[in-house]
Amino acid sequence: MVAAVWSYNGLLPSDMSGRVVYYYERALTTTVSNIEHVESQSLYGSGIVKIYFQPGTDVAAAQAQVTATSQTVLKQLPAGITPPQVLVFDASSVPVLDLQIAADNMTPSDIYNVASNLIRPALVSVPGVAIPAPYGGAPQDVEVDLDQTKLLEHGLSAPTWAARSQLRTSCCRPAIRRSAPSTIWWRQTRRRSPSTPSTTFRSSRSAMQ
Repeated sequence: MVAAVWSYNGLLPSDMSGRVVYYYERALTTTVSNIEHVESQSLYGSGIVKIYFQPGTDVAAAQAQVTATSQTVLKQLPAGITPPQVLVFDASSVPVLDLQIAADNMTPSDIYNVASNLIRPALVSVPGVAIPAPYGGAPQDVEVDLDQTKLLEHGLSAPTWAARSQLRTSCCRPAIRRSAPSTIWWRQTRRRSPSTPSTTFRSSRSAMQ
């Protein structure tokens, strides 16, 4: 069995079913061979499509066909949607251990960071282990509340202003390299606000050799 997990933040289950899952199922039955049946589930912001194959089907070839179909069907789906996560489930994919993490003195965001950035990388190094991403907690997000009335007074719209602001602040620029007989300085040239101090990295020539 091969599963494809679609994600699109803010999409209602009815829209996920009618605008994503429906077209994807039609594309699967047209291009993927040896399908026994297809099951799907539409949730808020995500859709799960399970493809079951006939006995004796080459799972690797089936996964390749499903992945290729997922790429070609994107133009029929809502703008900005990303390709799904394609997962293969067989007897060796059954979980043998569930690890739960809890702490009374930590926020859900802190717990998620510990599980994702500390515990998960340590477990991945175990031979033969496949560790999925943490489920639960609260990933760190930044929320900005905009005053629509004041934006309209300046002739701005919320989506356009927010997109332009994000592009201005996330633009990556090359650093400036300054050297001396024994020291090399790297100075950031990334665009910043006037109140943000510049950053200089200093490295020794002997440490770089």
